[in-house]
Amino acid sequence: MNPTITHEPVVMCDGKNSDKNATISSEVGHPAVYLHVNTKDVVHCPYCSRSFVFKLDFE
Repeated sequence: MNPTITHEPVVMCDGKNSDKNATISSEVGHPAVYLHVNTKDVVHCPYCSRSFVFKLDFE
């Protein structure tokens, strides 16, 4: 699954929009976690492994 691109430095993941192949059901989700994505690395949710990438608006 491709990473979700965000323009926000912190994102919330609750698993409800995760990949269909994830180990957590997208209908049930997981506890909400807040991930700091304002780095140059891909950040992965520890529950559902959904990945996020931070991009500035002018990049």
